[in-house]
Amino acid sequence: MRQLISVLIPVYNRKDLVVEAVNSALRQDYPSLEVVVSDNCSTDGTWEECVRLYGDDSRVLLVRNSENLGPVPNWLVAAKAAHGAYVKFLFSDDLLLPGCLSELSSCMSDDVGFAYSSCLVGEVVGDSKCYYRPPSPFGGCTQRLSASFGLLLYAAFAGSRIPVSPGAAIFRREDVIISLQNSICSPASHEALLTGAGPDLNFFLDALNSYPAFVAIRRPLCFFRSHPGSFSTGNLRPSVLIGYSSALRAFFGTQHIMYIHVLNVFGRLRALRRRLVFIVRSTVSP
Repeated sequence: MRQLISVLIPVYNRKDLVVEAVNSALRQDYPSLEVVVSDNCSTDGTWEECVRLYGDDSRVLLVRNSENLGPVPNWLVAAKAAHGAYVKFLFSDDLLLPGCLSELSSCMSDDVGFAYSSCLVGEVVGDSKCYYRPPSPFGGCTQRLSASFGLLLYAAFAGSRIPVSPGAAIFRREDVIISLQNSICSPASHEALLTGAGPDLNFFLDALNSYPAFVAIRRPLCFFRSHPGSFSTGNLRPSVLIGYSSALRAFFGTQHIMYIHVLNVFGRLRALRRRLVFIVRSTVSP
């Protein structure tokens, strides 16, 4: 019997987008799933629309907060309300692509902390770019990798090659709850709680710290919508970057001293590269 997967959809004022997200989850071919929609006290009719469309659907669990708790506490509400052994975050402006749950869940085992896939990012699925795709030298479409190697990748913060959004991965529900509680009790920065950038990254870091392996899938299994209201590509992007930086330094600085040295070295190399690019461009400019 397959493990129940809970698709967690935290939402606030996304009436026009959340329906697409829920439907993409309900269309999955995985036979044992529930969809948990956690409404953060929306004021635009999001809650009413969800009740109208899914109130009688046994696969959908609707939860509403009496006040807006902020994004990260709302994630925790969704995780605690869920019943699945595994959870898959699906943010309310994003989509699961066909086969997402089946493929990710098939990679999970007792010693695997999470499985993630590359994702498509753009305004529409048909015109998007691929992110989080592992470099091809790692092997085939699906590759099992060591947690120590994963920590090195995060210490180097290797750009678009590694996931930061939990929307790209599947985790154990109990691990997500513990990680969120720790992030809320001891936030790395104000920006981390404001945007969720940092607590989401901690899902991956905490799992790498607790399990010997993780799995990477090169094929994109989810779509992240780029639009002005997006936390990662919209007006809050500067705060998002601060949140990730503070989370990385908090994690590696307190738990893995050797990795913080790697982080500092790569930071210097990136700064040197930017300086060299500036010099070259200044030289060739008329």
